[in-house]
Amino acid sequence: MNRKLELVTLALVVLSVLGTRTALAQSRLDTAVTYQGQLKDGGVPVDGACDMVFTLWSDAVSAEVTDQVGPGLVFDGRYLYPPPVQVNNGLFTVDLDFGDVYFSEERWLQVTVRCPHAEPPNPGPEGYVVLSPRQRIAPAPFARALPGLTTRNDPWGSVSILGGYAHNWIHADVVSATISGGGGDFSVHLPAGCNSITDDFGTIGGGGGNQAGDNQGDTQSAAFATVAGGKDNKATGNYTTIAGDTGNTAGWESATVGGGGMNRADGWYSVIGGGQSNQTEQSNSVIAGGEDNLIGRWESGIVASVIGGGTDNGVTAAYATIGGTYNYIDAPTSTIGGGEENHIYGETAAGATIAGGRDNVVRGWYGTVGGGTGNVAVGQKSTISGGDGNDAEGDYSIVGGGWDNRAIDESATIGGGWGNIARGVRSTIGDGGGNTTDNEAGTISGGMDNYAEGRNSTIAGGSGQFVTGEGAAVGGGANNSAGGLYATVPGGQMNQADADHSLAAGRRAVVRPEDTGTFVWADSTNEAFTSTGANQFLIRATGGVGIGTAAPTHPLEVGTDSTNGNGAHVTIGGMWTNGSDRDSKSGFKPADRASVLAKVVALPVSTWQYKGEPDNVHHIGPMAQDFFSAFGLGGSDKHIGTADADGVALAAIQGLHELIETQHVALSSQQAQISVQQKRIAELTEKMIRLEQQLSAATSSAYKSETPTPRTP
Repeated sequence: MNRKLELVTLALVVLSVLGTRTALAQSRLDTAVTYQGQLKDGGVPVDGACDMVFTLWSDAVSAEVTDQVGPGLVFDGRYLYPPPVQVNNGLFTVDLDFGDVYFSEERWLQVTVRCPHAEPPNPGPEGYVVLSPRQRIAPAPFARALPGLTTRNDPWGSVSILGGYAHNWIHADVVSATISGGGGDFSVHLPAGCNSITDDFGTIGGGGGNQAGDNQGDTQSAAFATVAGGKDNKATGNYTTIAGDTGNTAGWESATVGGGGMNRADGWYSVIGGGQSNQTEQSNSVIAGGEDNLIGRWESGIVASVIGGGTDNGVTAAYATIGGTYNYIDAPTSTIGGGEENHIYGETAAGATIAGGRDNVVRGWYGTVGGGTGNVAVGQKSTISGGDGNDAEGDYSIVGGGWDNRAIDESATIGGGWGNIARGVRSTIGDGGGNTTDNEAGTISGGMDNYAEGRNSTIAGGSGQFVTGEGAAVGGGANNSAGGLYATVPGGQMNQADADHSLAAGRRAVVRPEDTGTFVWADSTNEAFTSTGANQFLIRATGGVGIGTAAPTHPLEVGTDSTNGNGAHVTIGGMWTNGSDRDSKSGFKPADRASVLAKVVALPVSTWQYKGEPDNVHHIGPMAQDFFSAFGLGGSDKHIGTADADGVALAAIQGLHELIETQHVALSSQQAQISVQQKRIAELTEKMIRLEQQLSAATSSAYKSETPTPRTP
């Protein structure tokens, strides 16, 4: 029979994927596919029943038995074969079941047809026509429908799905497991091995050599494990997940590995985001990424540490957090933000923090290092902000920065600088270099090579300062010392305030230890200016001391005009000199000199002593009350101004002079009168003498007449 039969493949549908069989929900799913074709005879569509034989081949033309895939399927109604295929207007549909056959590779469908159907007695194979060519079944259409997919009904009505490589494997007792695809043969070109599920509800999305479950025989010990893809990954705990990449292990309940290679999540609820060769052994711990990071078990079993990334970081404590590289924590609730080779050690460092930097160490409870290099925070709640080689050894001690600084005692603080040592509770060094506090609450603000030994002592700055007295202070300068209690050197050079409550300022001002309360101010003269007693106020100012003036021209000068002292001064010879310029005065009135003299005469004047003066010291003068009452000068009855006293004395002298002049005139007049009178008296005396002489002569003559003696006229 010379017939021209033509076959066109219209569709090949995998029934187990599309679920077109009505009984799939209640019975085991089969491996059948639905084949739709178009059959023509001489170009005319066939109508009627036809016997058909379908065979599947791995080659387009080979007739070798080894190239046939699965059994041949006969549709002719003989024996137990299905009935012939009904063709309507050239179209037909037939369900084909080649058994456990995978369509992930190319296949060729060979169809042998006998039309019309041969009724019994059948002539056997006679009348069949082999349709050529074989119909190519490409893998691409089936890849979209999970190629190589097999399914099975599990106990309790669940379904397991097995796809991918022929040697992918789901344990016989496992329920509801899924291997979507992947897998391969190491002996050929595929770089993977078979995927396997050993525990219930396991899932493998693809890849090769992956395992979901612990393969310990109990299919519920590692249920719900998931491997999304990748190679040689093992999710061996309940609810564990591996997203992909290579050689990862999620070994404890709910552990997750996001990707990367050779990572191990061995703690409950632990997570490794990616990276390589990371391992977490703590529950609830996280390694975000990086390489060779480890979160190890902590002795007390507390968990939840985090490594953000980086390389070779290690955590063996609870609630710890690390970023950076080569960092290590074994103190709970501690944090290393980044940097390199930073360490937080021991339970005594719980809550510690290293923000970054390199080679920093925290050993104290809640200690902090902000950054820098080689810093060590040992004290409880101690802080080092940064710098290099700084130590915060005391509890609550602080080093702000700099290098090689040491805050040794409780609450000691160093702001910065280099080589500073804060020894003493609550001692402080602000900055500078080589400074040392050595007692409680000592303070050095800055400078270099300063030493504050006294309790509550202070050095503001400078260099080479030495303070040993309690509460003593040096403001600045160089090589000054304050050894007395609350002694002070404001600044300058080589000053010594060695007595209690003393002050030395300038250059080489010296207060001896025994001269309590003495202030010594010295100018720039390079000679010691030393106190000689207690409670002195000594000034060496070879350029003069100015009060109210910036340009003194005398050893001591006060002011420049009537508002501030009128330039009163002490001369180089030691004389006090008041300002008395006419231009600085007003309200001139002549003094009543006679009245002033009278008041001076009436003014009580006595000798006296100031209270507190030695017994051998005496003074003379009026009381201010009497002086003010008599003259009303100076505006106060408690003081007598030297100018007022001098003015009263001068006025009284002038009044006395006037009085003397008046008396001199009167005396001169009297003297003239006396002279006249003396002249007259002299004349009268001379006359008297002559009269007496005459009388005497007369008397003598009378006598002689009695003795007859001649009498001269």
